Amino acid sequence: MKLFLFFVVCFLFKFNLINRDVYKLNSPTFFYEINNNQESLEKTDLLEKEKQILINRVELATQKRYKEYKKFTLYTILLVIVVLSLVGYLLYNLQQQKNKQLRLSNKLKETLKSLEMQNKFQEQHLILSKKMYANVETNLSCIMSSIESLKCEFSIQDKTLLKQLNKIHLFTDKTMKELQNTILTMNKGV
Repeated sequence: MKLFLFFVVCFLFKFNLINRDVYKLNSPTFFYEINNNQESLEKTDLLEKEKQILINRVELATQKRYKEYKKFTLYTILLVIVVLSLVGYLLYNLQQQKNKQLRLSNKLKETLKSLEMQNKFQEQHLILSKKMYANVETNLSCIMSSIESLKCEFSIQDKTLLKQLNKIHLFTDKTMKELQNTILTMNKGV
């Protein structure tokens, strides 16, 4: 390489392209300066290459960081969507359960009102049946007592009349027993 540089300098001197005062061929520092210039050029090229490598690394790191940022942003958005969907689903189910409980509560209230009405009806039915039984029983007992007092007070000799009175007495007695059975059956059915 030194030889090549020497020929180049000689060529330039020959055609007076380089001033001889500036560079002296016989000077011992001449080749050192050429060598030094060449080394500095090589160092400069090396530094340029290293600089370019560092720039490329920075660009790659920036691109990599940007890709990671985009990934992170995408995952964050997806996570937010999933969380919001889950919260929405839970709120929807909670509202559905509240609506269901409200419907059941209303249904239970209606059933309770219906049962209260049935209880009131049964109570009134029992009171009415007791009053009716007491009233009818009193009337039938009065009829039976009247028949017995008629038999005792008036000595009735007429057998047909006695027979009729006995029939009426038996009929009222039978009617009273049937009424008792009917009232008991009605009370059991209620």
